[in-house]
Amino acid sequence: MTFVQELRRKTIHLASSVIPITYWFLSKDLILAFLIPGMLLAIAIDYFRYHSDWFERFINKYFGSIIRESERKRLTGASFVLIADVVAIILFPKMIAIVGLLMLSVGDTAAALVGRGIGKHKIYQNKTWEGTLGFIIFGTIAANFVPGIPVYAAFAAAVAGALVELSFNALDDNIIIPVASGLVLMLVLSI
Repeated sequence: MTFVQELRRKTIHLASSVIPITYWFLSKDLILAFLIPGMLLAIAIDYFRYHSDWFERFINKYFGSIIRESERKRLTGASFVLIADVVAIILFPKMIAIVGLLMLSVGDTAAALVGRGIGKHKIYQNKTWEGTLGFIIFGTIAANFVPGIPVYAAFAAAVAGALVELSFNALDDNIIIPVASGLVLMLVLSI
């Protein structure tokens, strides 16, 4: 995937920040009333995409340039993001879920764009120190906009998310990032 394709993909990823921001203003039940059908629709689209040649061609015509090769016959990142949204909102108190989802939308985007844009020092597979640092910096900044989250706790959540983003490839990191960030944030805030 070229940098421009990754930029398009991550612009959509960053746009998913609208979910934790919207959750700030809505109740858990109301946001889930929108997200669960959206998640099921995304999963259904992926299912039909890899079971119907016609539908796969249709999706590829509009989104093929931002679908990774590894996603051709499995769920796309979009489906995993919506699954992560639902899981985080169900698992965590509101502010913890919001931080975890910001780590996913902002931190993961920063890791990819910084890593691909200026990353020179490889750490693991195709990951770089610069991308990991980008995740930590931008994830911490994003979490600092959430009231009641101290800087040290935001930083700990960002480090947890960055480590997960760095090391998980088999299981989609879009689900693991908000869960790991949320668990570490809860732990740090309880100390």
